[in-house]
Amino acid sequence: GVSKSTVSALCSAWEKEFSDFNQRLITEEFIYIWVDGVYVKSRLGDDKKCCLLTIMGVTASGEKRLLAVQSGFRESKETWKELLRDLLSRGFKAPMLAVADGALGFWAALSEFEEFSKTKPQRCWVHKIRNVLSKLPASVQTQAKEMLDDMMRAETEASAEKAKKNFKSRYEIKYPKAMECLNKDWKELTSFFSFPAGHWVSIRTTNPLESNFASVKLRTKSTRGSGSLNMAAALAFKLLESCEKKWRKIKYHKDIEHLKNGVEIKDGIVVKTSTIDAQDTAA
Repeated sequence: GVSKSTVSALCSAWEKEFSDFNQRLITEEFIYIWVDGVYVKSRLGDDKKCCLLTIMGVTASGEKRLLAVQSGFRESKETWKELLRDLLSRGFKAPMLAVADGALGFWAALSEFEEFSKTKPQRCWVHKIRNVLSKLPASVQTQAKEMLDDMMRAETEASAEKAKKNFKSRYEIKYPKAMECLNKDWKELTSFFSFPAGHWVSIRTTNPLESNFASVKLRTKSTRGSGSLNMAAALAFKLLESCEKKWRKIKYHKDIEHLKNGVEIKDGIVVKTSTIDAQDTAA
């Protein structure tokens, strides 16, 4: 019941809003970011190499914000570099933690910017578990997944290491590729232990971002013709913008103050106060 002229007007309006979004100044401070390259079918025809590079962040007040949506060629290093350079040029300051899967393009791009030298990398546990299980036979995957879940949900880094050791003793000899996959990026898998425990459920995976793309994919179908990649990005932006209205603050957002004050956190708990706090206590 919607005329072609109405659809055309809406598309033009969305593209204008998307353009404004990509040119806005970024004045808020971000503590965490989730990063992903998402492939959607909307109006992309047969071009399977195009994807949407997306970044979502948590501000210093705990609010979740959509930071970037940009079309790109797969998840290449150069495309991610272009996006990161653009964000920096508009005032974006490097976060304390970046959460993403093992896609080499983003991490390779991030490493080339001095501005992100202090940003800790956190690999997504959901992707890692999926990759490890793919290297095991179906007959052992259920038990192996339980052991991998124990590592992800460990209360301390030491207990995660212990669970990993148990996994190694059981599977390494028969399935060395699975153990090799788990060992890869282990340091980056355990970065979350240096952040408040109340945030772990959010920062161990890219789920906070990917769960929103479920609604995007639900509403985007393949259409005839190649269509416009920019229109596909604008449509995804509008859908994510709609989702953003329902985003809640990160749990225990007041713990962000500990991070901003430079306190030392081990296994999710404050173990050493900042120099400023210590001076205030002494006074």
